[in-house]
Amino acid sequence: MFCLLITGLVGLIYINADRQWLPFMNGAFAQAHRKLKKLEKNHANKQIEEKKALIYMHQAFNTVHGENLFASEVERFLAVHPEFYKLKTNIMSFFERSNASLFASQQPDSAQFINELIVLSKSLRDCERGV
Repeated sequence: MFCLLITGLVGLIYINADRQWLPFMNGAFAQAHRKLKKLEKNHANKQIEEKKALIYMHQAFNTVHGENLFASEVERFLAVHPEFYKLKTNIMSFFERSNASLFASQQPDSAQFINELIVLSKSLRDCERGV
């Protein structure tokens, strides 16, 4: 009974931990998620923080993909990495928002967008871990 309790406790710590030193916990989306959580949402220049957030997410996608990933290649990415398929709509929305951020003259609420990216990165991190 005691061994079962210890095993369960270790399992809970392992699953809920977000540390780099644990095996399988330092994936590209886990790293992006940690960086996104550290961004200042009330920064004086919110657009700079939004650009950083976009860079973190694009770096994670590029790392997992093995090369630069563009919106037109998301289907191929999902075919190679089916663990992310359930988030296809969110991934497509991310790329649309990323393009809009780069090319639109009016910027929507950056703090809200960063919060949405934190939620997306957490979901992608969980898929990456197989949770």
